[in-house]
Amino acid sequence: MIGPNEVQGIQAVGFEVADLHSRFKDKLGLGGRLVDFFFSFGPAQARMRVNPKTHLPIQLEAEGKVHPCLVTGYREMTLREIDDRWDYGVELDDAQFLPAIPDDYQPLNPGAAAREKAAWLAVGALPIVGIVARRRCRRARNPSIPLAE
Repeated sequence: MIGPNEVQGIQAVGFEVADLHSRFKDKLGLGGRLVDFFFSFGPAQARMRVNPKTHLPIQLEAEGKVHPCLVTGYREMTLREIDDRWDYGVELDDAQFLPAIPDDYQPLNPGAAAREKAAWLAVGALPIVGIVARRRCRRARNPSIPLAE
């Protein structure tokens, strides 16, 4: 626990997490050579301060190292971020989140799509089946034809 500290005129309380690196890599599985190639997160810590009356966040601070990687232009960097501008209880228009569906829209039937794809795969496999059947037929008539390796 940290605080109470005055943040934006409010006596806020909070907590600190000092091992973000190990939490991201070990507990969330965000690691490995491919991830490190693009964004190699180093040791980091974060602090969250909350209004004790409303239990809503007031401020989030994070600081850490980013090892050389593609995102940093292969330079080591220190990242420091402070998030302290949140709006709560904002009225949002539901229409912004609903897609405009055209009048001629027809829902996709996954079963029919799978059957159609399987039919096309079968059609594509016909030449291969024909080649294999022809070779077996020739080999049955002439045993001196060598087996394919």
